[in-house]
Amino acid sequence: MRMVRIDLDDAAAMDRFVEVPWRIYPGRHRWIPPLRVSVLAHLDPARSLFFRHGKAAAFLCEDEAGEPVGRVVASVDEARPDGDRVGQLGFLEMVDSEDVARALLDAAEAWVGAEGRSEIHGPIDLSIFRGYRLQTEGFKTDPFVGEPRAPSYYHERLEAAGYERHASWASWDIQGSWAERLDRASRVALALARRRQGDPYVAVWGNIGQFEAWLRRIHAALLETWRDNYGFSEIDADELAQTLSGLGAFTTEKLFGHYETPEGEVVAVAMALLDKAETLTRMDGDGTKAMQLATARTSRVIFYTFAIVPEHRQTALAYRLFAAGTAYCLREGIEHVYGALVREGRGRTVYDHVAPASRRYAIYRKVLAS
Repeated sequence: MRMVRIDLDDAAAMDRFVEVPWRIYPGRHRWIPPLRVSVLAHLDPARSLFFRHGKAAAFLCEDEAGEPVGRVVASVDEARPDGDRVGQLGFLEMVDSEDVARALLDAAEAWVGAEGRSEIHGPIDLSIFRGYRLQTEGFKTDPFVGEPRAPSYYHERLEAAGYERHASWASWDIQGSWAERLDRASRVALALARRRQGDPYVAVWGNIGQFEAWLRRIHAALLETWRDNYGFSEIDADELAQTLSGLGAFTTEKLFGHYETPEGEVVAVAMALLDKAETLTRMDGDGTKAMQLATARTSRVIFYTFAIVPEHRQTALAYRLFAAGTAYCLREGIEHVYGALVREGRGRTVYDHVAPASRRYAIYRKVLAS
């Protein structure tokens, strides 16, 4: 077994790097194959805007026959408020081997330490806007678009190597008569809030043909709502549009939009996604088939982002956001909703009133030896 550092500009080497999960998941673990071109774009220093404020190094672990058995990317991000102290590992994939895991983690830790950082966190694929977290429960569930899936042994390997859970999230599978119950509850709460507080906000629903322009419009509000999230990075509108524009293939009118004050200030953002997991799985990472996503149909929706800027959180907005989402699902006959990736430790959520969490995820942390 040997570790190889991959030049991010070496197309042939990066192709081998990208292929690693296809050696691990098919037939053994539930997953949705990523588009290869998307992974390559994220890691391309010439294209990815992350590299204006960050650095990264990719490593490939090969067996005795020279076949890839694991990969990892170590990175540092100057846009993180704690970026002078914390380095990251991401794009982590590995066969079930303690030796492979140890070699990959050692390589990432050594690089992060050499960059002057005293801690390493992960998995984080460069930044939280590109993908982060590691699945720790719910391995028998079906994956949904954007879920950080992983084989069950990944978190065990990290913990065996001295990593500790630093933050955790949960997701819910909500089926049956959930929509009617949540819709009634949200509308009653909305009516009470409006009587008590008033409701001056104007809903502006998105135009799918202008999705990237919409991302730029909501940039400031979205960053303000996410500022206290784990791993927040201060990125500009260009980078936000670059990293999230691909979600336009998974949403539609009445599933994304924002709320404004009468003066035109964006104060809340809503985005749900159509779970086109079956189509993505059939595409098997082939970006040339991306047009299939435009016509794909599904009866599943992911409640992805409901965000309100802090000074407007104690208002009717939270109820309006949820009422709009449940109304869409009732109208369109949606059979399955995923309450996606909610940070744990912040009290009871609206999803807890309907079903117990079915999946969990974590960010891991390790203090590096000085």
